[in-house]
Amino acid sequence: MPMYYFNILNHGERIEDKEGAELPDFDAAREEALASARDLVSEAVKAGHHPSDLVDGIEIVDADRRTLTVVPIAAVLNGKGAH
Repeated sequence: MPMYYFNILNHGERIEDKEGAELPDFDAAREEALASARDLVSEAVKAGHHPSDLVDGIEIVDADRRTLTVVPIAAVLNGKGAH
């Protein structure tokens, strides 16, 4: 199974995912990133913050550390998804 990493993009900084996850395909990786983004939004709201004030999005990269896509927090808030 392919390995995917989910980096957090935070106002110009990249917090790298060192562990990653083996997932069957890109669609599964995108769903994982969306679920993680929803969790970040939920935690931010519970803490009394607006999610976009804390995190810009989640970057999905492959085993070679090439960026495949970014799931922006704004897309999660708008109910859209990765672009």
